[in-house]
Parts: sequence; structure tokens; C-alpha cells
Amino acid sequence: MRLWEENRRLLTGAGIALLAVLAALFTIALPVGSAIEQDAQVYRTLSEKLEQARRGPCEVAEAVESLRAASDALERELAELKKRVEIPFQDWTSIPASYARDPGAYFALKHAQVRDELYIECQKAEPRVRLSDDYLGFRKILEGGILDNKQAQENLNRLSIVRRLVLLLVESRVTEIVSISPGEPVKTGAKDYTPFIIEYPVQIAVKTRLDPLMKFLHAVRRPGEFFLVVRGLQVRGRDPRSKDAAGSVQAADDGELDAVVSAAGMRFIAEADRQPARPVESRPAGTGPPAGRPLGY
Repeated sequence: MRLWEENRRLLTGAGIALLAVLAALFTIALPVGSAIEQDAQVYRTLSEKLEQARRGPCEVAEAVESLRAASDALERELAELKKRVEIPFQDWTSIPASYARDPGAYFALKHAQVRDELYIECQKAEPRVRLSDDYLGFRKILEGGILDNKQAQENLNRLSIVRRLVLLLVESRVTEIVSISPGEPVKTGAKDYTPFIIEYPVQIAVKTRLDPLMKFLHAVRRPGEFFLVVRGLQVRGRDPRSKDAAGSVQAADDGELDAVVSAAGMRFIAEADRQPARPVESRPAGTGPPAGRPLGY
């Protein structure tokens, strides 16, 4: 009690001061806490709005997924288109390892086998079809004596096309296959772009009646089985008064036609084989000091 009596005034003043400080702090904390709570509410509202906007029509994840799905659909469509319009090659057009050093000899072997096969098919047809081109359009290559190994693969590809053509002509029952002229493959594509297609032109001369000719023209447009774009067609009626080489009048059928069909098939060039022509960029002459000399000299 003596301590309280002696220090009452001092302790009372300290207590009043402490209460004043606490009251001041409490008074300040109320608006500060309220402001923090208001800011948090603003941020929550903004976050909700952003989330709603993100899930709207501009959703990035959905846009990326839609783009990926559209790209996959386009790839499938292009693959299907290639199958529909490309000329398929038979498996034997691939040069086996045993002929890797002499692919020209392999072409000659396959040519002989295909020729014999086609002659048999012509003889089996009812009525028979006459195959007058003994070389199937490859006379110059086979009579040259030296087979070109570099062109062996393309020659095999062209032989594959010729085989299919002759089988279609036999199936259509034309009278005679006079000649088949497979042209050199040509790389082509859109102007100012890297070629992405190989064209295989071919010309066929036949003697036939109208119905077999129309059947053949329809058969070359079988998507997935055989596809040939007809570029030209020349048809001429037979003259009953025409004469053969000996001067004798031919017993020609006035319903028979001489027809020449100009056509072309195509294959897509593999992506790895497309070599874009890149122009050589010329660099301007340097303006720095000559090599070997320090700056300032």
C-alpha cells in the first residue's frame, strides 16, 4: 500500500497513457482491416470475372484442341486423297537387295516376265486381243545394249503402269493394242513452289469398237485401284477402201475405230525428297578494318 500511495499518480498516469495508446491502435486498425477486406473482395470479384472470360469463346486450351483436331482431320483427308488419285505400283517395282548393284538387269528381267504374262492374258481373252507392241514401249531402252542403272527404278514404275493399262485394255476387249508409249517422268507442282508431284505421261494407240473404248476410258478412273487423267483423245473411223502396205484393199470393219489416248498418272513426291531451291544470299562487303590490323590504324 505504501508503494501505491507513493506512486499512485505515476501509475495512474501510465495506465491512462496505455489505455490511450490501445484506443488509438484499435481506432486505426478498424479502417485498415476494413480496407484490406475490401481489397480482397475486389480481387476475388476480378478473379471470378477473369475465370468466366477465360472459359468463354476465347478459351485458349479449347482453341488449341480445336486447331489440333482440324489439323488431324486435314491430314486424314489428304491421305485419303492421295490414295484416290495416285497410281499404285506393284510390289515387284522395289529393287531387291540381290540386284542392288545391277538394277538395270532386274528391270530387263521383270520386263520379260510382264511381257509374257500380258501375252498370255491377251490370248485368254474372248475375243482375243492382239498385242502388237513386243517391247511394251521400251524398245529404245532394251535395244541399247547397256541398261541404265540410274533410270531402272523409274523404268520399273513405268512398266507397272503399262502392265495395268494393258490388263484394262484386255478387260475392255479392244481389238488390238497397236502401241504403248510411256513418256519420261516429269516433276511438277504449283508455280514458284517446290515440285511435289511426279507425272507419268503415256500414249496408247488401239484399234477398237466404240463400246470397248468407252469401257476403257471409264476403267482408268477407278479411285484407289487405278487413276489416269485423260489429256487427249483422237478417234478416226476405218476406211473400208483403205489399202495395206502391199496395195491390197483391206477388209475393214466400218464399225472399228483407230484411237489414240494421251493420258498421265501421278504420284506424290515424299516430303524427304522435296528439295526447295534456296537462292544464295549475297552478303554486303564488310566495312570494318582489314584483318590483322588493330582498330585506329
